[in-house]
Order: sequence, then C-alpha cells, then structure tokens
Amino acid sequence: MILAFGPNLLVFEMKGILANDPTMNISMNSAKDTNSHSTHCSSIAAGNFVKGVSHFGYAAGTTKRVAPRARLAMYKFSFSDGSSTSDLITAMNQIVSDGVDIISISFGNHFIPLYEDAISIASFRAMIKRVLVSASAGNRGPSWGTLGNRSPWILCVASGYTDQTLAGTLTLGNGLKIRGWSLFPARAFFRDSSMIYNKSVATYKSDGLLAQIPDLEGTNTICDYNPDEDGFGYLFNYLTSFEQDLKRASLFLRI
Repeated sequence: MILAFGPNLLVFEMKGILANDPTMNISMNSAKDTNSHSTHCSSIAAGNFVKGVSHFGYAAGTTKRVAPRARLAMYKFSFSDGSSTSDLITAMNQIVSDGVDIISISFGNHFIPLYEDAISIASFRAMIKRVLVSASAGNRGPSWGTLGNRSPWILCVASGYTDQTLAGTLTLGNGLKIRGWSLFPARAFFRDSSMIYNKSVATYKSDGLLAQIPDLEGTNTICDYNPDEDGFGYLFNYLTSFEQDLKRASLFLRI
C-alpha cells in the first residue's frame, strides 16, 4: 500500500491499481486491507490527535502521528494473491498525476540492482515532478547491507527510538526484588510459579521452541538477550502465538 498526501485529495480515497490486467475480476481486485499493515502505516503517517491514550496505564497522554491534519489517499499495488512490478510503477505514476505532495511507501527490495528497482525508477519521476518520496529502510538492520530504498532521491526512513522505559519489578519469594521493564499491567501476582531456563528454548528463535515449555501458563521462562541479534521485537512476535501468556504480566531484564 502506498500513502499519498495532498490538499486536493479526498480523505481515504482508495484505488486498487492492476496495470498488468485491468480487467481482472477476482478477490484480489480490491483496495481493502487484508493484514492490517496498511492501516498501521496509515496511522503512523496521518493519525489524528487522540487524548487519554495509555498502555495498560503506562505512559498516559495525548498521541498524534507525523501529519495529523493531512488528507490521505491509499493506492494498493501488492496483494496476498501476488503483485507485479508494473502495478507498483503504474500506482506511483498515477499518484504523481493526481497531484499529491508526498508519497509514503512502506515497501522495499533488498539486493536488487538499481536498474531493476521499481521503487527507485518510479520515485525518480516523482522527484522530477517535485513530489517527495518517503520510503522505509526495512526491518533487517542494523547489520551491514540491510538498508532498503537506498537511492539518493528517496527519503529513507528508519524506525524511531525513545529512551523511555516502562518499569516493572519482580519480587521473589525470598524478598529479593529485581527491576526491569514491562509492557504489561503494572500489578500482577503469581504464586507458586516455577522458573525455567533451557538453553535451546532461551533463544526464543521460534514459537516451536516456546511450545516445548511445559505448562506455559504456570511457568516463568528465562530468555537470553543479545542486542546484536533480533532483540525483543521478535520475542513479542513469537509470544503472540500464546494468547494465554499475553494475558499475564511479563518482565524483561538485561542481566
């Protein structure tokens, strides 16, 4: 999905562009969001002011996104049934023709020659027409050679970071208190709960490994953390496979 901003656009105008076969009449010929990624990116780009936002009571306040007053149009070129380079280029050409000011695209290619990179090709025309193209750096960092959308005429955007942490305290039965950070409710009590450390499971590399933990609902699993590898984000992704675990508190410690 490509997001476009401009003063003359209808709010939430949606165009499903299929350049390689405009007459296609199957389920994929729709601009509907099928996996929430487009909705997520749209809210980052133009989410409005929302008061009283918090995460289980943490960090309460008012939130907004990059351009909360922008008019937003969405152009879909990639589908669960497949996608093509011609769709992407035609979508971006149409966006420029529609008179937008900014194009935001959360999509990219790695390890592809410049002359085959559809985003670079289409965004070059946008630059000539004085349309800013903002594209994602990708999710493969921070190692060398992992940057997506590296053409100099593209504004390549990486993820943001804040030094704010949501604190949590683990109190053991002997009174020892361990302070870490948590994204779950501030007060959660566990009684007679065992702690498990298994070297293979502790890497949290897959939900299959986590599934090996006996009686996940009643245990506390200790995981290793390597800041040079995947980080906590991948752990959260794997934990989503265990709905019952997400209903309980989790504390992350860097020891």
